[in-house]
Amino acid sequence: MLSQRELKRTMRYSLLSGVSFVFWFQVCSPQSLFNVFIKNYLGAGASGLGLLIAVISMMGVLQIFAVPLFNMVKTPKWVWLVTHLIHRLHSFVLAGVAFSVASGGDKETGFWIIVVTMGMSWALTNLTGSGWWSWMADLFPEEIRAEFFGKRSALSNVVNMIWFFAVSLSLDLVPEEGVFLFWGVVFIIGGIGGLADILFHLPMPARPHEREQGVGFKGLWEPLKDERFRPFLFVIGTILFAVNLSMPFLSPYIVDPRHVGAPNFWLGIQFILFQITWVLTAPLWGLSMDRFGRKPAVVLGVLGRLSWVGFLFLSPTNYQVIIPLASIVTGIFGPPLWDGMQQMMLSLAPERGRVSYVAWFWLVWGVASAGGSALGGVISDAVDAASFTIRGVGPVDGFQVVLSLSLFLCAVALMVLVGIEEGKGKTARYVLARLANPGVVRTYVNMGIIRGSVPSERVVSALRAVNERDSLLLEEVKARLNDPDEEVRREAIQALARLRASSAVDLLVSHLRDDSSSLRVEAARALGAIGDPRAIPALIEGLTSSSPELQLACTYALGEIGGEEAAGVLLSTLKDEESPEHLKVSGATAAAKLGVLEAAWEIIPLMHRSPNRVLKTQLAIALANLLGRPGEFYRLVTGGEQEEVRERMLRSLPAQCSRLLFRMGLPSKEVETIRKGITEAVDLFLEGRKEECRETLGEVGKRLVLLCAEARNIGEGTVFEKACRLDQRLGVWWWLLKKARETDDPGQLELDLLVLLYALGVMEIP
Repeated sequence: MLSQRELKRTMRYSLLSGVSFVFWFQVCSPQSLFNVFIKNYLGAGASGLGLLIAVISMMGVLQIFAVPLFNMVKTPKWVWLVTHLIHRLHSFVLAGVAFSVASGGDKETGFWIIVVTMGMSWALTNLTGSGWWSWMADLFPEEIRAEFFGKRSALSNVVNMIWFFAVSLSLDLVPEEGVFLFWGVVFIIGGIGGLADILFHLPMPARPHEREQGVGFKGLWEPLKDERFRPFLFVIGTILFAVNLSMPFLSPYIVDPRHVGAPNFWLGIQFILFQITWVLTAPLWGLSMDRFGRKPAVVLGVLGRLSWVGFLFLSPTNYQVIIPLASIVTGIFGPPLWDGMQQMMLSLAPERGRVSYVAWFWLVWGVASAGGSALGGVISDAVDAASFTIRGVGPVDGFQVVLSLSLFLCAVALMVLVGIEEGKGKTARYVLARLANPGVVRTYVNMGIIRGSVPSERVVSALRAVNERDSLLLEEVKARLNDPDEEVRREAIQALARLRASSAVDLLVSHLRDDSSSLRVEAARALGAIGDPRAIPALIEGLTSSSPELQLACTYALGEIGGEEAAGVLLSTLKDEESPEHLKVSGATAAAKLGVLEAAWEIIPLMHRSPNRVLKTQLAIALANLLGRPGEFYRLVTGGEQEEVRERMLRSLPAQCSRLLFRMGLPSKEVETIRKGITEAVDLFLEGRKEECRETLGEVGKRLVLLCAEARNIGEGTVFEKACRLDQRLGVWWWLLKKARETDDPGQLELDLLVLLYALGVMEIP
């Protein structure tokens, strides 16, 4: 494991190597500019280009020999450096071909020289390429790997964008007679960049590996026995085959006068739009892969690839619209596809025998790419030569045929991909919802503040801005729980509550149990908001604290979490004679939130005993929540417009009760009698005639209980017993009426009557 200082230094060298690499990669490997040189300038045609790419890609089979090769050496570093140095020197062969053609040399001969030498060069690099991935996996921890390579990709693509645009724009400006001289210079610059890439790898450390017994040709087949990796290889192979059916031929198709006929600079526009969106989104995708898993990103990447359907309708009259739109969408979903596949490969590969997994990955990548490009070239040329036409559609180009097949295969790969288990547990929909959040830019900015060395005031401000959609910030927020500034710690706890961060439960529990912590109350509240049952034991312990505020916070948290254990504790708190009144009230509120009807038998006497008007009201609300619809009764006893709201709600109760009774099948005459009785009781209450209202409610309630009991064939027992047998809530209602008849406190009577009226109007008796 590298120290932080060594890791940062290695990251800097890796960034520099990535920037240097793009100069070589864009013009000396099968990318857009190179493909245009081969097909349009050397005149190889789609079949020739497809053959070249197939030869290069088929060299991927040599990846398999990396398994015994790297098991023979202590580190892959030096083997990789030597072979890739030779590989980069091939750039000067390309330059030699370009200069030869510029001097009158034969284009076809130059093409075959490139095919042969490039095949040899790529054979060498494929023999040792998997070693680089194993080397990098050793250097960069998995929890930061995707984020770092996302940033590396973004920086490299900024340079790539400038380099591509400079070359493509210059192609339109260079005179025809000097174009091959220009290509020769371009290849030399690419070669220099490729050599610099190798040099920047020299200072990077490499961890020595002990020779692994059984990891030679015997261990070669382990990846194919892996139930997760085997379908992953199928997905990779299908995607690469599908992509290479069409991708190598897009750029030549766009600038070919026989097809779209766009100027060369449109390749630059296409590339720049693609790269800009890639650069802007790659770091975020990398971070997303580290936090939510690689698979959801790859799924979204494949879905984004389907945006190429727009190229099916590309024509000389609409390319100005389709090319920019498709390029932007492809750029947004490019990092999760290409970087995501590589990162998912590393996450699925175990440390032991990792080279075998990497080798199979690149073998399948190469073979599938070879098959796709070779078949795509043959199909494209064959369709173009046959002048294929569909009735009602018109002439069909070869590129449109291979693109249609490509899109179909991508859809097949997607269906297999969704069935692979990676282990992180997040879905593509979840990830997309987080990244498509309009506030994602703010989230990313706040991440830099929260994880950075900045004044505490800025950290506090950033933490306050965290909301439930900012899951990307979870690790940074958790890290601030140990900040020396108390305000920062407090805001971090509250942010975790808003994030519903179940992964932070253990950290919050440790704060709750720490007697020296000044944030125990905040920790209890956060645990309640998160709602994870693992916190229940610690919250129960908190009920015995000497701090009333902490007791209340733990009680409410138990109510938020719920479950039988929490409900039992809350009920015990209500029944315990030694529990302080404020704790019983908070327990009643929490129990009502959980719907623990048994708590009502404790709430009623507690409400009648308490001398505190505020606590009485809290208990009345809890009782009404148990008897009616949670949250509704609150409006009857609070608010600046309380009287108006109360009258409006009370006036609506008779009609509500009538509808419920009709639903029960009671005779309409009896329902009307009860409705009139409730209306009368409401009128009496609003007129301030509370005692008369109480008696009227008693008569209405008795009539209702007896009617329902008769309808349910309940014959014996007192009214109270019949009410309990009909419905426990109706039994509680009747007992509350009994207590209301005993009280001589006008304020208490008013609360009792409000609860009785409200419950009678909304309580549905089964």
